[in-house]
Amino acid sequence: MLQGIDLGVSYQRGDTLGLLCQMQFLLGKPILPKKPDPPLKYAIDRRPLSQRNLKEMVEKIHEAMQEAEFDHICVYTDGKELTAEFENRKYLSNQKAAGRVLRILLYHSPKDMAKLTVHLKQQGFSILRVSVKPDHLEGYLRGKISQDIFVKLLEIEITDGGLDSEYENYVKTMEDDKLDYRLGIKPDFMTYLNDPSGVFKYRPGIKPYVTTSLWKGGSAFARYDIPFYSNIWSSNVPEPDTIRMDSWKYMDRDYSFDKLVFNQAVRFSKRIFGRLSLGYFDNMFAGIGGEILSFIGDGRLALGIESDWVKKRKPATQFDFLDLEAHTLLGNIYYSIPQIDVTLHAQYGEFLAGDRGWLLDVSREFDTGVVVGFWYSFTDTDEFTGFNKGYHEKGVFLSLPVSMFLDRDSSLRYHYALSPWTRDVAATINHWQTLYGLGGDLMPVNFKKDLPELKD
Repeated sequence: MLQGIDLGVSYQRGDTLGLLCQMQFLLGKPILPKKPDPPLKYAIDRRPLSQRNLKEMVEKIHEAMQEAEFDHICVYTDGKELTAEFENRKYLSNQKAAGRVLRILLYHSPKDMAKLTVHLKQQGFSILRVSVKPDHLEGYLRGKISQDIFVKLLEIEITDGGLDSEYENYVKTMEDDKLDYRLGIKPDFMTYLNDPSGVFKYRPGIKPYVTTSLWKGGSAFARYDIPFYSNIWSSNVPEPDTIRMDSWKYMDRDYSFDKLVFNQAVRFSKRIFGRLSLGYFDNMFAGIGGEILSFIGDGRLALGIESDWVKKRKPATQFDFLDLEAHTLLGNIYYSIPQIDVTLHAQYGEFLAGDRGWLLDVSREFDTGVVVGFWYSFTDTDEFTGFNKGYHEKGVFLSLPVSMFLDRDSSLRYHYALSPWTRDVAATINHWQTLYGLGGDLMPVNFKKDLPELKD
C-alpha cells in the first residue's frame, strides 16, 4: 500500500486469525525535516592585526560562539594564534562542531593571523586540539583545496589543557560561569522474555531526567522512572542472595528513581583519566565506584581498571535497601577500528555474583549515527546452581541519536538493550558515564575518520 509498510493477514491452525503490520525505514534517519542553522548575523572582518583591537575581537568571537549554542567557551590570542575552547552539546558530530567554530574564528580573524586553533572539551577538560592556517581553511571552504590535501594540512593532537595563566601576553575572555543543566524525557520500553509465566512481557513508560555540570569534572544526574503499564511478573522463585535474577520485581508499576548519581572525573596526565561515582547506579543497585583509564598513542587502544561496591535496593521503595552487598574488580581493554567504525571492548575480572572471566562487547556506528552492538560472556560458573550454571550472558544493544526524533541536531542519545534471559552471570554496573565515553570520540584516531564533516 505505502512504501516501507507491509500489511498481512493469516489464518493459523484452523482457529487463529493473525494480522501483520511491518514498517521499514533507515534507522537513525531523521523522521522530521531538519531546520537549517540560522544564518550568520555578524559581518566578516578580516582586517590586518595592525587595525584590530584584540580584546574587542576575542569578545566578539566569544559572543558569536554563544549565539551558536556552544558551552564552556574561552577565546584567546597572542597576536599569532587565535584559539577557542568549547564544549559541544549541540551537534551529534564533534567534527561538525569543530568546523563551525573554525569558521567563526576565520570570519573574525585578521588576514595575517598565523594559525586558528580549537580545543574540544568534555566536562571542562580540553582533550583534542585542532589547528590550521587561515588561508588553508579558506581555500578548503571555497573548494580550492581538496579534502585529501586539507587533511594533511590539519594539526590534530591530544592536548592536556588550554591557556596557562603564566602566559601574560595573551588577550582572553573569561570562561562562561553559569549553572549548566539539561532537562529531558527518555521514552522507555522494558521487556521480560522467555519466562514460564509468559514468553513476552513488557512495561512502557517515560523517564524524566536532569543532568548538571557542577564544576570541572563534576557532574550529577537524576532520572525518575514513571511506568504507564506493566504485566511483568514471574512464577520462578529467585535463589537467596540473587544478583539479577529477580529483576522482574523491579519492573512493576511503582515509581522510583532509576538513577541518582554524582560523578567526579579527574585528569592525571594528558592520556590518563580517573572517575569516582556515588549514588543510585540503576533501579537495583546503589553504591560507590571508581575507574582509571589510559589512552595509548592516538587513542586506538585504551587500558584501564574499574571497581564498584554496591548494596541492593529494595523493590517498590525509593530509598530502602536489602541486606545484600556485592563488588566488582574488572580490567578494561578498548580497541577502535575506525576504518569500519567498530569498537571492541573486553572486561576481565570478578563480577557482581563472584564469577570470574571475560565479558566481551562489539559495537558499530553507522552513517546515520546509530550504534548497534552485542555482548557475550565467558566466566567460571562452577559455583553456581540452577539456571546460572554453565550460562553465558548475552544480549544486544542499540544507541539512537535523539536528533532522529527532532527537527534540529543534538548530541544526546537514547540507549536500549535486550537480553533473552536475566541471569546473575557476568553481572556488572551500567554506569551513566564512563571514561571511554568521556574521551573516546575525541581521540585523534576517531576524530580523523569523519573529517569531511568539518565542512557540514
